[in-house]
Amino acid sequence: MKHKSLHAYLDELFSDRSNVSDGEIRAAKNEYWRTYNTELKKRRRQLHREFSVRFSLGEFEQIKPYLCSKPMSHFIRNAVLRHVKQNPVLDNRYDSSIIEQQLFLISQLLEEMTLLDHVPEYLITDLQSTITIIKGTIASHDH
Repeated sequence: MKHKSLHAYLDELFSDRSNVSDGEIRAAKNEYWRTYNTELKKRRRQLHREFSVRFSLGEFEQIKPYLCSKPMSHFIRNAVLRHVKQNPVLDNRYDSSIIEQQLFLISQLLEEMTLLDHVPEYLITDLQSTITIIKGTIASHDH
């Protein structure tokens, strides 16, 4: 907003007119405050993200004793920030190329096993080691 105050806005708007009616002034004030509030909300949204959280009645009853007459939004904000400070961020992205490769090997081993009347021990060992590799890859990302 380019004007510093309502009066500066009105002065500029009606600078070329000497007689301005009360209705025109009221309409100009309404327009000024509408624009001001719209821009204020826009600035707030840029600086502060808002989220809606819903709780069932049972969940709310569990939370209620912890509110201590504070608004729910303050409680949730403080609880989330406390949790974030106490718990490090974990990278839960899996290396999908390794898992994909191992799954392909498993499918090849299983296909080979279905074609045989008797499954040799080395195929079972290969299958087990491939499954162990996948488990290890997933477990390394869970911790």
